[in-house]
Amino acid sequence: MTNTDASNDLLTINNRPQRCLGGIVNVVNVWVTPPAPRPSGEELQKLRWRQGRRVGRTIYAEIGDQPSEADPLIGVMDSPGLAESVVISHNAQLR
Repeated sequence: MTNTDASNDLLTINNRPQRCLGGIVNVVNVWVTPPAPRPSGEELQKLRWRQGRRVGRTIYAEIGDQPSEADPLIGVMDSPGLAESVVISHNAQLR
């Protein structure tokens, strides 16, 4: 049950008051698909790794042929250069 009180921008969800800044609030039911089970450590070592796309400090294991948001996180490095060298080193050992 959702109720909005326009006089003081108060939103009530399940009888719990929630503050909102805009005055108009849309409440949407979202069904989230559970994530696929994370591969074990040994399985992650057998996969190719890739560097993150935004900052470049993160390392992911590539599950498919193309990078995706579903790729499991391996870790975060101190710098993009360090992440790049770790990925190159790991992928070279897989050959």
